[in-house]
Amino acid sequence: MIAIQVNKEHGEVLLHLDLDGINRLMELFGNLIQSNKTDHFHLMSREWSSSPELSVARVDEKYSNIHHLKVMCAETKWLELNVIQDSKDCK
Repeated sequence: MIAIQVNKEHGEVLLHLDLDGINRLMELFGNLIQSNKTDHFHLMSREWSSSPELSVARVDEKYSNIHHLKVMCAETKWLELNVIQDSKDCK
């Protein structure tokens, strides 16, 4: 089971996993490592896909379920140009 929820007000993401979910994520990240190129994978809920991998968790009013997660393996050049390394650099 993999379920993802977000609290937009606080910028908080909750990742709920059981052992099968952990193993599946390890497999998918392993595939990214072995691909040795820019690559990605998608996880979607039943509401968004005919072959879902994301579960939908019960939501309290502070959290919304995520129905689509795209994980990207970025090239070093892209990271250097686009990612702020130190939070004090954020403006």
